[in-house]
Parts: sequence; C-alpha cells; structure tokens
Amino acid sequence: MKLHVIFRLATSLYRSCFVYVFVLLCLAGFLNSCEREVLKGDEKIVQVEPATWQEQIKYAQNRNRIGTETYNSDRPCLLNYTYKGTIESETERQKLLEELFADTTMVVWYKDFWHFEILSLKEAKEKAKVSGGEPYVLIEEQLRTGICIGMEMVDLKWLYKGKTYHSTAIVSNEHGGFVYEHIGYRVIDAEEGSFQEDDYSEMNSLRTKTSSEGDGSDPNPGGGSDIILRFTKMNSVKNAAGMVVATYNITVRSVFNSAGILIDRNLNATHSAAYGFTCTADVRTVSGTLYSSKYHEFAWGYSYGSGVSVSLGWNGSGFTISGGGQGATGTEIHRP
Repeated sequence: MKLHVIFRLATSLYRSCFVYVFVLLCLAGFLNSCEREVLKGDEKIVQVEPATWQEQIKYAQNRNRIGTETYNSDRPCLLNYTYKGTIESETERQKLLEELFADTTMVVWYKDFWHFEILSLKEAKEKAKVSGGEPYVLIEEQLRTGICIGMEMVDLKWLYKGKTYHSTAIVSNEHGGFVYEHIGYRVIDAEEGSFQEDDYSEMNSLRTKTSSEGDGSDPNPGGGSDIILRFTKMNSVKNAAGMVVATYNITVRSVFNSAGILIDRNLNATHSAAYGFTCTADVRTVSGTLYSSKYHEFAWGYSYGSGVSVSLGWNGSGFTISGGGQGATGTEIHRP
C-alpha cells in the first residue's frame, strides 16, 4: 500500500477519534450541568416551609448544627428531642398548662426586638412588668383554649450561650406542626430573610367601568382609559423552626380617569400572628378628594414582635408605633 494512502487512512481515523472524544466531553458537560440543576432544585425544596412538627424539628437542627455542647452560641441550638406522647385527658391538659406556666419554667424573654435572654418565667414576668407589659398573661390565655386533648408533646433540649435548657413543645400536624414552645419557637429567625419585605408599586392603564360612569360625577365620563396605580407592602416572618409566625399585607389601589382625576380608591391591611407573637398593620387616606383631586396621599404602618405588645397610633397625617416590636411607617402619593 502506498504511503499517501496509509497517511490518509491514519488522518481520517485520527479525526474520527477526535470527534468521538469531543462528543463525549460535551455529553459529560451536559450531564454535569443537569446534575447541578437538580442540586439547585433540591436547594429550593429545602427552603420550602416545613409543614409537620417532625420537619420543623429537622429544620431547626439543620439550621443550628454544632460540634459540642460547650459551643457558645448566641442563638438557641436544638441538640436533641424526646417524644412524650399524646394529651389523653382534661386532667393531663390542665397539668401540662400548670407546668408550662410554673415559676421555674424556662422561657425566652426579649429585652428589645433584637436581643433576648432565657430566664425563668418568674424572672421574665418581673422584667416584663418593669417595661410595662405582661405578655405571658396573654400567651397563657391563648393556650388555655389553644391546647387541646389529642395534641402531642415533645421534650426539646436546647443549647444557648454554653448552657443547656429543656422545654416542652405542644405539637399537632393537624394544626400546622408546632402549636407552642417557650424557647426556639419564640425566636424570630433574622437570618432567613425575615425582614426582607415584598414592597412594590405599579401603574397600568385599563378602561374599566366605574361606579361614577353615567351618574354625572365623573368629570370625564367615558373618555379614554382609566389609570390604575397599586401599592403593596407585605412580609411573612419566620421563627427558628421555619414556621411563619407573623404576616402583614398592606395594599392600596388608586384609580384616575383619563383627565387625571381620582375616581376610585381601595385601601386594605391584614395581619395575623401565631401564639406568642403579635402583629398589626393599617393604612389610611391622608388627602385626596374623589372626583376633584389629581392625587391620592395615604399613610401605612406595621409592627410585629415576639412576646411583646405592639400597636399603631394615628395622628391625622400618619402612624406612630408603640410597644416593643419591629416595624415601620410611611406615606406615599399616587399621581397618574
């Protein structure tokens, strides 16, 4: 066989091998990329709010992994738990309530929104009175009706600043997992984006039939498109077990006609809080008259906390916050 023929065959074989290797490398890269996508998907699944008390305990343990019991953590770390059974009778329920609110029971007491201690209930009550509140009275009232026969009990072992503490958790998967617990349940989880609000405004033009059309009150009836402005401020606050324990949702909708006149408005504020937490929210119109003004000024406010009283006061042009919670107030103006 001639040399040039051999050379051509060798070159062709080399190119085929090169293409084959190239395809294998591309395929490997694709599979690796797919694997990363799956991992990303798994990470998203982990971030889903735990729905059962077993998942909530696992969440708390994963969030607070530690090496030894001497670790000086500035937040409660869940070391272990022991299942204690079901509340079988009214006698057991009353005994549990007495234990939960005994003077020697250890509880979380917030000095302010960002700082807390673990104290006996007697000490916490004394400190709360000095600061002008009695949150544990309200919590006890809530739990006397909130804890029911058939719910379950779990003993939790916590580590906080080098010391270990035990607490009893009342749990029920029919009621969302943790019903109440004095230590980790009461701690707001600042590291999980608890303070990152969903806050936005938007404007769109849409011709919609309003109540003012046809009754002579609209300065520009039927002329062009209405302009709708929306404002939203909302948040869901989680605790150390990954549970949503406080929520607020403030919305405002202002409608202007094509001439820029305010013809409709809707303001709404909702809020909720789990046992041991407080939350409030409100929104009101400050100024802007229907069918004459070309703006809508409104004020909003919210406040929430753990084991503290929270309230919003109205001064005629805005809100003021009182109590020991975390919150904010502000005013906005909608103009087309």
